[in-house]
Amino acid sequence: MSPYAAFVLFLLIGLADPSSLKYDPDMDDAISTLLTTTVAPTTITTTTASTTTASTTTASTTTASTTTASTTTTTTTASTTTASTTTASTTTTTTTEAPKTTTSSPNTTSSAPNTTSTAPTTTTPAPTLPTPTSNLYRVKNDNVTCLMVKFGLRFGYQGVKYEEMNFELTNQTIVNGSCGVNSSELLIQADTLTLKFTFKNDTKKFSLHALNATGKTSSGVPFTEANSNLTLWQATLGNSYMCNKEQNYTITKQLTIFTFELQVQPFGVRKDSFSTAEDCMPAGESFIVPIAVGVALLALILIVLVAYFIGRKRNMASGYESF
Repeated sequence: MSPYAAFVLFLLIGLADPSSLKYDPDMDDAISTLLTTTVAPTTITTTTASTTTASTTTASTTTASTTTASTTTTTTTASTTTASTTTASTTTTTTTEAPKTTTSSPNTTSSAPNTTSTAPTTTTPAPTLPTPTSNLYRVKNDNVTCLMVKFGLRFGYQGVKYEEMNFELTNQTIVNGSCGVNSSELLIQADTLTLKFTFKNDTKKFSLHALNATGKTSSGVPFTEANSNLTLWQATLGNSYMCNKEQNYTITKQLTIFTFELQVQPFGVRKDSFSTAEDCMPAGESFIVPIAVGVALLALILIVLVAYFIGRKRNMASGYESF
């Protein structure tokens, strides 16, 4: 029993029976002891649990420890006993591991289409050459002219590429030849070209029978071409052959020659001049094509006019009938 309870009990007994309240030395000592009794203070001990935090983990349980003092009082001697009860804190660690998610980007390989664009082959046309100069070439026998050739000459050669070049007479050009009864030759030797023209006659007409050409093109490509089965520049024996307009002749598959203001007389030259010329285009022939074209145009115009008037007349007749 606590001292306060004993004191209260003593007062209650005295009030109930005052006669019992007589002086007792032992009671006096008990009261003195009661008045001087010190109640032991109550001590509360609180222990805070440590908190551990993992990366996504929260620690969380803390239990406080409480100590309660117990006091026992007797009549003569007050005895105080303090018991300490400690509850150990418990720490629970909960680890929550986030799900391991691996996102693998799709292995996508984009391969550009293998497109090969072939640029169209463009052939740049060769620049147009100027008209070659027409020159007169003579062959003399006993200091008498027996062969005369006048022309402007251009060559076309088909090698790796097609090339054209003009032949021009220079001071270094050598002109030779020979005159016979049935055969005559003209030989022209220049720096990059050698030409040999062979003419034959059958007692009635003459013609160019063979042509040999050896030289280099303007790009330095060497060539040698020959044809001994020609029938060109044909005219009556004793006359000359003339063709003023541009002409081209295929000598071989690779070689073509172009002539300008051509006039040839390999036999029967008199007084160092050309005889009567036989034109490659007779005078009468030159008018045939223009006349034919004019007649055709006139006929077309007449047909159109007739069709127009017939159609107009029908339209007018239809108009009258509608009224």
